[in-house]
Amino acid sequence: MKLSFSFIGLLLTPLFILCANESKPLCQNHLNYTRCDYTLKTESLAHNNVPVFVYTSLKKRNKPVEYILFLHGRGYAREIGAKDSMLEHLKLNDFYKDQKNSDFVFIAPQDIFHHEDSQSIGQDYWIGKNDRDWDRFLGIDIPLFTKNLNQQLQTEGTLRTVLGISMGAHGALMLGQNYQNTYPQVIALSPIFRPTPSEIPTNDNDIFLKFGVLGLEHINFGTKLNHGTALLAERTYITISQTDFGLSKENFPNGRESWERLLDTKNGENDSFIEILSDERGHSMALWQDQLNAAFVWLFN
Repeated sequence: MKLSFSFIGLLLTPLFILCANESKPLCQNHLNYTRCDYTLKTESLAHNNVPVFVYTSLKKRNKPVEYILFLHGRGYAREIGAKDSMLEHLKLNDFYKDQKNSDFVFIAPQDIFHHEDSQSIGQDYWIGKNDRDWDRFLGIDIPLFTKNLNQQLQTEGTLRTVLGISMGAHGALMLGQNYQNTYPQVIALSPIFRPTPSEIPTNDNDIFLKFGVLGLEHINFGTKLNHGTALLAERTYITISQTDFGLSKENFPNGRESWERLLDTKNGENDSFIEILSDERGHSMALWQDQLNAAFVWLFN
């Protein structure tokens, strides 16, 4: 079945519903970019409404454009009534101002599931809960959404890159493993590996361990690394600060082992940059602001 999408229309199929203020997305211009707010409802997420922010440059659009899927960290999800995304704290105005020869469109989904520990609103992207299949949503539904955006934006864009931060970086690595043809390029900034039950917060055991200890390898990239079953995307950029809490040998010895195995990863068909940075800024937005630009220079220039 051929799918169509218009700027003022709605896309409606049995499995995929796009709702945008009933008629069109709510868009707002900023200094160097536009943000449009969509609402997606799919079978993958048990027909729950999921906010999705789309960021585009204000400049005259070139063809083709690069679509980038952005996954925020566990501690940053779109709270009810929130007005922004984690992506907007990464100096997005400066980023778009500096992109002179390329046009990037960011797609940033946000979940609003409430964690029982009240530490965050949202859930880790590669883990399903309450019949929510994030893997399918990000691997199948978002690429379909991107194709429809091409028609709306009247451009020719390609979705081939996923960018994630913290737990979102872990999710990006999992997408690179599970959907290698869709996401051959992965940017993972400060990924946190919790490869064993002893390093998983007790309040998250119901999510991480719902398939038992043996099922952990199917959803945990660190476990895959430690078991020798991890696969990197065709092009992969991974960095972390040397003072990041995720590298603590005392608190996360198995997670540290995952990082050591990652550094030793050699794949003749893989173009990778993997580094523990001699940077003291730890797990911080300041580090990610700089690394966002460094990663894009490495990937696209």
